[in-house]
Amino acid sequence: MAKIRRQVQSRPRRRWIIIGPGILIAIILALQVAIKQHTVSSRPPIIERQVIGRQGTSELARSVRYVIDHAEQLKLSERQLATLKNLEGEWETRSAPLQSELNRAASEFERFMKQAEGKVTAQEIQARGAEVSELSRQMASLRRVYWQKALQMLDEEQRKTILEESRKIQRNVPLTKRKRVAA
Repeated sequence: MAKIRRQVQSRPRRRWIIIGPGILIAIILALQVAIKQHTVSSRPPIIERQVIGRQGTSELARSVRYVIDHAEQLKLSERQLATLKNLEGEWETRSAPLQSELNRAASEFERFMKQAEGKVTAQEIQARGAEVSELSRQMASLRRVYWQKALQMLDEEQRKTILEESRKIQRNVPLTKRKRVAA
């Protein structure tokens, strides 16, 4: 028996790496930090509010106020100006609740994005942003309706002038480079 014990004791013991709870926790934490650093550095910037496209129209829909602000340049009559001011009041009445709802939805979406800290999927972002997108579409549609109503109150020459001015601004042409139309 003593011989067997000596043989067992004299054999070199193989030491396996013993992984305990401390090493496991350290490995997990190191991986989490590395993954977070990688996702933060490779993530594109978040665009908080995105302008919704024009959806089929070639012209940018301005507000009724835009036409009123150009009254002198357009040589609007008193009757046209009064009608446009009434239309602007109607616009404000109809758009105010929608604008308020859009602001609320946008704030909720912004809060969601801040709380998520990049831990959401594209599908979750789209689902949460759907309300903001829909309200933005409704607002753009309403703006187009009132822009068309404002344009209908103008004669052909006034309409041509305001659309030309709108296109210049849309293309971001500086005022100093714009050609003046001879009257």
